[in-house]
Amino acid sequence: MMKKIISILFVLQLLLLCNGQQGRPVYVSTTGNDLNTGTFEFPFRSISRGLSVMEAGDTCFIREGTYDESVFVNDEIGSPDFPLVIRSYKDERVVLDGTITIDGEWERHHRNIWKIKLSQDIWQLFYNDSWMMMARWPNASFQQGTVWDQQGTWIPGDPTVNNGTYSMIPAGDRNPSKLDFDLENALAILNVGSFRTYARKITEHHRGDLTFQYEPVPRSGYRSKKHYAYFEGKLELLDSENEWYYDMKTKILYAWFPGGDAPVYPVKGRVQSYALSFSDCSYLKIRGLEFFATAARFDDCHHITMEDCNFNYPAFSKRMLHDTGLIPTTSFTSSRDSVITGHVIRNCTFTNTDGSALVVQGDQNLLENCLFKNIDISCAEIPGIGVSIIYTGKNNIIRRNTIDHCGCSETLSPGVEAIVVLNRISRTGMLQSDGAMIHCMKPEQPGVEISYNWCYDSQKYGIRFDGKPASTGGLVHHNVVWNVDGGYQLKGDAHNVYNNVGFSGKGKNDFISISEMVYGGNMNSTYINNLGAKMSGHRSYSSDQYPVPGEFIHNWNGYETGLDIRSQLRDPENLDFRPVEGTEVVDGGLPVEGVTDGFFGDAPDIGAYEWGDTLYWIPGRKEELASSPVPPDGSVVGNEDQDLLWLFPYGVANCDIYLGTSEKEIGNANKNSKEFLISQGRNIFRPGNLEKGQTYFWRIDGLLAEGIIKGEVWSFTVE
Repeated sequence: MMKKIISILFVLQLLLLCNGQQGRPVYVSTTGNDLNTGTFEFPFRSISRGLSVMEAGDTCFIREGTYDESVFVNDEIGSPDFPLVIRSYKDERVVLDGTITIDGEWERHHRNIWKIKLSQDIWQLFYNDSWMMMARWPNASFQQGTVWDQQGTWIPGDPTVNNGTYSMIPAGDRNPSKLDFDLENALAILNVGSFRTYARKITEHHRGDLTFQYEPVPRSGYRSKKHYAYFEGKLELLDSENEWYYDMKTKILYAWFPGGDAPVYPVKGRVQSYALSFSDCSYLKIRGLEFFATAARFDDCHHITMEDCNFNYPAFSKRMLHDTGLIPTTSFTSSRDSVITGHVIRNCTFTNTDGSALVVQGDQNLLENCLFKNIDISCAEIPGIGVSIIYTGKNNIIRRNTIDHCGCSETLSPGVEAIVVLNRISRTGMLQSDGAMIHCMKPEQPGVEISYNWCYDSQKYGIRFDGKPASTGGLVHHNVVWNVDGGYQLKGDAHNVYNNVGFSGKGKNDFISISEMVYGGNMNSTYINNLGAKMSGHRSYSSDQYPVPGEFIHNWNGYETGLDIRSQLRDPENLDFRPVEGTEVVDGGLPVEGVTDGFFGDAPDIGAYEWGDTLYWIPGRKEELASSPVPPDGSVVGNEDQDLLWLFPYGVANCDIYLGTSEKEIGNANKNSKEFLISQGRNIFRPGNLEKGQTYFWRIDGLLAEGIIKGEVWSFTVE
């Protein structure tokens, strides 16, 4: 009998192990003590202490509160079945804070500028948890968005001068000759390398002069075109609201707070680069943490999963301390070549940086359902060419992310043989020249697949294969690119380009299949089922002068048809890129195995969408609530048979649909209300004929087993 009981207990223990439940919980709380035992009743005080007692399979639960420590972990090893887990307890709010609160009495320095003496150096300042601008000229504002306006808030320079000399050109009210001080010993942020920007000390300048000398940049990084600059690192530059300056020698902080009065809300200064630093660790999961003015780094680690984490102000330069080195940022680095790192970054946010948002090295990594917003306000001292999100290595998957407002010329570098799918990228490359939103250099082109992405509203190319010569074998299909400087710029050869849409190029063509042999020639490239306003073998000349090289069949080219591409699409201004019923693009395509499978009708449609499809793919991050309404909230539509399209909430497969003419009634409606229409698992609903001149309100609720996720109320007006 005893042997039977022992056998049963052994089987039960084995089942628990197989289900990954063998680990013990460790608890950390701001009310704990590191001399405690780490139980729920007697938690540790520090995260460091909690991690120091963990073994494979254990979970460190962090209770709500703010933690200001710097955690260093080395050689912590989990396993695929029994990872080490660090997470917030029951989704409580856990904030890792890289700042100190600046207490004490502020003294008026001059007019609206206040000062206080500090006991330690800071390199970023926050007022009421919002960042303040380092004192600079010309001035720029976070709050008003002018920080992204290079032509309006930088000073142009003569690009023909020698490296080490900057000749300023007055522009509008930005006349440096009228400054009542010299710029000597200040820092110049110099975009003198097109896609490279440098921070350099000004070695010589005299008041009123338009020319200054600076420490030269590397010869290979200097370009004789489109020079822009602004200046930091001098007290005299502090001349507007929301600016600050710190004097390292005297340790005095100067600031102009909103309204010009002494601060009434908390003032915080950044003193930390990383809250979490891991080295030679593996199979580690981090979930549900917030990072404020700090970041995380992983050196020579593999199989790290970071999920549901928010990084706000994670990267910021130390230029206020006259440190012009590389800016620390969230990074997964590897000192070994061709190593499978297998990192997963899922459902995280990265917002408000001066520096790249993310650097990931190694192979077979996944970036999924993340938000990147307001990335890199200076682009200074970025590693390599200016890139906002840097992936290296092979076989990375970049899937369903939203990227909005980036300064660097290159937005996303995906690595070799990558899959880039369902990403939504907009308003990028704002503070540098050249570049593209999805940018593949020569090594990254063979085997890459770029599909189902939206790229729009940028001064740069949308999707670009680059190099001189470029490479071969890239696959680009089912993308929509619009309102950019150039849509698809594909250098190289033997690329496959299917079922894409491109229109409203600002200065260049929408499809650019470079025919110049010095770049690869594209003589063996294939273009099938693409819908473009301007498709050519040249950046700006028409296809009459430069025909698209290679196999070019079953495409709709505005140069050839003489028609507006909008005549073929339902409502592109309101993000409905489906073909219009009865137009020549419907069933006008050619079947392509693995690309057009499952088409409707007699043949695939030309373009990125199929008429008659029951689902409408919308790229970008899925949010907690239903998002990305089509038509967009507050828009005006011209179709009385307007469809409602949306992006499902994260983790949701079914939704309730509400529609009516009263915003209040839609906001209060439930399934018993007349405004309730239907529950369905598709994201297309056609309400029928709508009344002209009427404003309609609608709501999409997500349905989960544990309850309803009530959506926001959106509106549109029928023209």
